[in-house]
Amino acid sequence: MYPIELAKTEADRNALRTLFREIAQEQGWQSGDWLECEQAGANYLGLKVDSQWVGGLQLVVPDLVGRLPYSAVWPDVQLEHPTASGHVTVLGLLPEYRGTPAFFWSLCIELWRMCSKAGIEAVILEATPPMLARYRKLGWPLDEIGSLRMHWGEPCVLAQMEFDRVAISMVKRAMRSPSYRTLVTQAVRSSRDIPCLVRPSLA
Repeated sequence: MYPIELAKTEADRNALRTLFREIAQEQGWQSGDWLECEQAGANYLGLKVDSQWVGGLQLVVPDLVGRLPYSAVWPDVQLEHPTASGHVTVLGLLPEYRGTPAFFWSLCIELWRMCSKAGIEAVILEATPPMLARYRKLGWPLDEIGSLRMHWGEPCVLAQMEFDRVAISMVKRAMRSPSYRTLVTQAVRSSRDIPCLVRPSLA
């Protein structure tokens, strides 16, 4: 696995937002204001190779009433436990690092560990139908909770993934696959050094 860092300084957060804009431009995503400003409750997990950010994700955690960015596109979707959910608004790697599963899984594992420590029980994310199918093939138990709509210039559905179900899926796969056994081992290692996610105040 590769080291994942929670961006703690404004310089690091700006560097990751710049990286996300670069990835968005390369992918043809129309990200609009989503990457241009600091969102309340935004946390940035980044992957470094030789001291350079090469990928990462933005996770927005809810305020005390459970507000999350997805409601700008899917205002009709109401979560059962909004204050215990997080929204992965961006996840991306530079092209040269996308073919190595360890980079992607390193991000996923640290996301799960940080959310577990913070009491986040599920994550919300947007995905095109082909990407949703790809995630499910990896063993992610994603449920569609929002209908197909335009987001970042692409038709996307809104999906939810509960971490309890992720754990069950991963353990089942680990019983058949050495690579998944390694992932599970990484996920359940000591949690003493997991940094705290930033939660927004009620405004």
